[in-house]
Amino acid sequence: MSQVYENYQKLINARKKVEELEEEVSKLKQATFGEVTAEEDIAKKFFSELALSPEQVKSSEKELQEKKNLLEQAQKLRKEAMDTFLKSLTTMRFPLKLGSEGIEKKGNTVTFHFSEELDKGLLDEIRNNLESDCFSSSKVEILGDKIIAKGFDDVSEAMKEVMSHVETKIWKVAGGILEVDKYVLELKTRDEKIQKMLYVLSEAGKPLTKKEMEALANLQPGDLRGVLYVVLKRDPYLREGEHGKYYLTEIGKRIMQRYKEKYPSPIYQETETISKEAESSKTLKNFIEPNKEDTKVE
Repeated sequence: MSQVYENYQKLINARKKVEELEEEVSKLKQATFGEVTAEEDIAKKFFSELALSPEQVKSSEKELQEKKNLLEQAQKLRKEAMDTFLKSLTTMRFPLKLGSEGIEKKGNTVTFHFSEELDKGLLDEIRNNLESDCFSSSKVEILGDKIIAKGFDDVSEAMKEVMSHVETKIWKVAGGILEVDKYVLELKTRDEKIQKMLYVLSEAGKPLTKKEMEALANLQPGDLRGVLYVVLKRDPYLREGEHGKYYLTEIGKRIMQRYKEKYPSPIYQETETISKEAESSKTLKNFIEPNKEDTKVE
């Protein structure tokens, strides 16, 4: 846990540095180009060619560029700090009190106490980067000072459930997020219906039913019946929520964000291609078909 907390502090510091530099860049832009400037390149040309002191403009531009370079470096360090933090979550441990002193059993509830309380900011950071249910399920609840296992008469069974929860909801999820690029490449080779399904979920930004996904993805009713359940069983992309609706997991959101950065829409690209083909076909038809009036026999 000490390693996780140390990496958390580094992430917070890196994030703070980026925020400070973003504010400095914003202020320099206003001071150099004016608050109401629409486009920076136009402002550069405007002041360079019309201002009485072009040297001052160049000096301001140089200072701004240097600050932008520092911001770019800080953003890179923030990304590295986030990856390091996530990596430490793949082996996250807890400050459990050892032996019988740390175990309390009341009825069918088993509580595993900590020797020290976890930082609330750290817990919030973990929750924000993993799934919202990473610390809770129907049987396990992880709090700042203890882990509660509900519905167990046997302590050993409770321990097994807690270990399974941490492995699947914290370790594996953190590891999956670190492998987003690998998932994106794999997704590009999968059935196009899967790509379309995840794409419309990402664009919608809310849970959708199978029927809604098919409609938005320009698929026929029933097209997703098979692939949807394969994905649910095998992949970390999405989950089934209430009322028969499906939503992207945190890993799924990150995968689709990166997918959209690398590849065109699997839906609108197809629509555009069909439209172009139809237009081409129409033009060709008009070209090769003779005018009826020209072929009329007198």
